[in-house]
Amino acid sequence: MPFKLLIVQDKPPLRHLPADAATLSGFEIVGQCVEPGEAMALFKENQPEVILFDLVLPVEDRLSQVRRMLQQAPATLVVVCSSFDSAAEVSRAFAAGVHRCLRRPYRGDELRRLFENLHAELDQTVALRA
Repeated sequence: MPFKLLIVQDKPPLRHLPADAATLSGFEIVGQCVEPGEAMALFKENQPEVILFDLVLPVEDRLSQVRRMLQQAPATLVVVCSSFDSAAEVSRAFAAGVHRCLRRPYRGDELRRLFENLHAELDQTVALRA
């Protein structure tokens, strides 16, 4: 069974590149969306193991949504992406429970490594539970 990925990103090209890299690494894309309400609905419906969350979406407090998702499913791995203009922005993301920060613009090799590493981490977690 492949691990599930939800992509929350407002620009279609920025959704497709990570979706392609994730699919090549064995992930199932359970949703790609822009709106916070849609993201929460897809999250609740599909319980993805990984969420790729754009921090520059036109959403009031994006990290509050990340916190709410992690309260419901603490084992979810959240990767946020942004241009990360400040160290404070990265610190706030990690304080919210984010697993990794990915700097844009994306590079194909960087995305492939990210999803291969996440898949390996999830495989290891599943093996430890068994």
